[in-house]
Amino acid sequence: MKKIILSAAMAILCSCTQHNKPNNTFAYHTFPITKSALGPIKVGSRIAHNSHHLNGLDSTGVDAFLYHYDGGGLAYDYSYKGKRLFALMPAIDTDSIIAIIVFDHNFKDNKGITARSSAKDILQHYPNISIYQDLLAGGEFIMDELNNRDFIFETKNDSLIAEYRDIDAAGKLKKLNTKSDWMTIK
Repeated sequence: MKKIILSAAMAILCSCTQHNKPNNTFAYHTFPITKSALGPIKVGSRIAHNSHHLNGLDSTGVDAFLYHYDGGGLAYDYSYKGKRLFALMPAIDTDSIIAIIVFDHNFKDNKGITARSSAKDILQHYPNISIYQDLLAGGEFIMDELNNRDFIFETKNDSLIAEYRDIDAAGKLKKLNTKSDWMTIK
């Protein structure tokens, strides 16, 4: 049964064909970033149930580990005219969305924060956030627990944007002008 569901989801994903929007651009305004959602696409929903929101987008399956998720599953990158917009991360062997990975800076929340905002801008609008090291995949992430999202910074040990006293504890931001590489909506 799981294979049938997964096969159906793959067929829907692969059937997405690119077509022009009325003004020949992607309609970002219909996909605001909100708590646990990117526009009408919500964490917990099924990819198959969102297929009508994905029409006109190209889809590519990629290893979920690229986005710091382990388990051997796939994530599905969505692009418009060659520009990567977001990815949907389903639970393994299902099409139930457990995370939405946002790449494009044109997606915004109600405070103007994007997937490519600087640590300074994120901290200014969300002062109760914390930053941690990702010890499994590398890099760092700002955790916004209130809005169920993380801002991912693909840093290396020699370019960390925070100072850490303990590997398990939150760090103190130091390089505030560094922009995040993507946002994970959970």
